[in-house]
Amino acid sequence: MWGGVAVCALRIAGKFNGSHLTTALISGWLVVSMDLLLDVAAIRFSGGFWVWEGRPINLDINHHMWMSIIWVNFLGYLFETPALIYLTLRHEDRIKKKALGAHGGEETGRPKWQSILMMALRVVLIGWGAVIFVALASGIALYLDGISDEWTSFLAFVALWLAILGKILMTLKSQAHKISWRGKKDKVLILFWMALYGYCFLALTSLGIFAARPLYGLFALCLWAFTMALSLIQVKGE
Repeated sequence: MWGGVAVCALRIAGKFNGSHLTTALISGWLVVSMDLLLDVAAIRFSGGFWVWEGRPINLDINHHMWMSIIWVNFLGYLFETPALIYLTLRHEDRIKKKALGAHGGEETGRPKWQSILMMALRVVLIGWGAVIFVALASGIALYLDGISDEWTSFLAFVALWLAILGKILMTLKSQAHKISWRGKKDKVLILFWMALYGYCFLALTSLGIFAARPLYGLFALCLWAFTMALSLIQVKGE
């Protein structure tokens, strides 16, 4: 599922033709924002799809937890998705350059089995590169959490999340003249985000969380509307 989420986030972020880093960060923001809903439901269904050991199940939001989910969880995903997408985009650039080659734009010949093997190896290396980066970054965050009473992950996540949101809004403003609601829609993209957010809304409603925390429900609605709007718009020249 996470692969599908990352791909569909990339399909939104790629509309704006930003740098690889900007595209990766926007993709990560979209994924983590959805996870602010999904995880809250996931730890409460069927006795918990997973649990955070030693953490009480409640609706408190503080520097320790977001409704019983530790902040380093969200911070880790804000490292992971951008890292994976950034490395993938860089890899695609290298492939395009090699395809042009030194022979007037013709791709260098190579046996098909060797090309498939090399592609598989590159995918594995990209995956491991992202895992190593996330492990190091999360390890540092956990160490700093230990000496800061978990303020580090909380402050780092909120600062990054708000900074990327600001970047998205600035991008929308700067490219407003290119944005249109008309044109062919990406049906897969729209159905995917509708289904994922629909699941979150149904789950959180059935758990009574929106009723207990109406402001959280409003926040969730804003995230859904913003993500769907980004899915629906067209950017000229994309």
